[in-house]
Amino acid sequence: QTCAQQNVACGPAGDGCGGTLACGACVAPDTCGGGGTTGQCGHPPCTPITCAQQGVTCGPAGDGCGGSLQCGTCPLGQTCGGGGVPGTCGAPACTPATTCPAGMNCGQYPDGCGGVVNCGVCVTGQTCGGGGAPNVCGVQTCTAATCASTGTPCGPISDGCGLILTCANTCAAGQICTNNACVPNGCTPLTCAGAGISCGPLGDGCGGLLQCGSCAAGQSCGGGGTPGQCGGPACTPRNCANLGAMCGQVADGCGGLTPDCGACSSNQACSNGACQTTCVPRTCADAGANCGRVADGCGGLTADCGTCVPGETCGGGTTPNVCSGGIK
Repeated sequence: QTCAQQNVACGPAGDGCGGTLACGACVAPDTCGGGGTTGQCGHPPCTPITCAQQGVTCGPAGDGCGGSLQCGTCPLGQTCGGGGVPGTCGAPACTPATTCPAGMNCGQYPDGCGGVVNCGVCVTGQTCGGGGAPNVCGVQTCTAATCASTGTPCGPISDGCGLILTCANTCAAGQICTNNACVPNGCTPLTCAGAGISCGPLGDGCGGLLQCGSCAAGQSCGGGGTPGQCGGPACTPRNCANLGAMCGQVADGCGGLTPDCGACSSNQACSNGACQTTCVPRTCADAGANCGRVADGCGGLTADCGTCVPGETCGGGTTPNVCSGGIK
């Protein structure tokens, strides 16, 4: 029988006549029997893990099966991991000022943490910054400052004339606005080794994405059932008992052969794991012959059955392969 007649797509198989067939190889990451069906290519499915299952609420993350996820963005003023917890939105701890700088007696002044401090109000006839000094009461016209004129990249600032401006956040990725300055967000990125991940993508917890490596041929990321780990499809080889084999070696269903299942008796031959009775050649005695060679009944000849004494010939009488002195 052929591989197709036996519905075997991969690995070795017996041909039913004592021979062995090679039924083909599988394409990685499939292996022979890997999907749980003997003699068929396959691999167990890898179940991706979600952002929620990983406790990740922002930035990228790996799904444990070689794919990547986007777990969300953070609100203004926060960055992914900024509070020191990877994969979670937050901002570095900030201690706000509670008083205005010395000499300032009016208007509002930033507290350094996104809020403001009230410095006071001016008496009738004066305006805040009117004398030309920001946040100081005076009687002259005040020229308001801008984000551009002060070179402020982010956060609220006083315009010097009693009002607060909010400057657009122009900080680079991985930075956060603190006290009107762009500073690193304070998040320590994860590493592949630190997270115990050996393959596929991994979010670093701070808004970045790592690539933790690929798997060898015959394996896939998460293929063994553990997310983020290389593994091969699980295939349980069958043994002689499972297969009912009594002799020789037969295909184990996972691309290999079983150990030797035993030997047949002298009058039997092994065919695809089964002992089959063979032809038993007859002997000279069975044939009643004492000279020459006779057919053994199995397509061959016996060994020499002997020679005749002088004066006799083999078959010289009426019986073939029997010594005789001739017909009297």
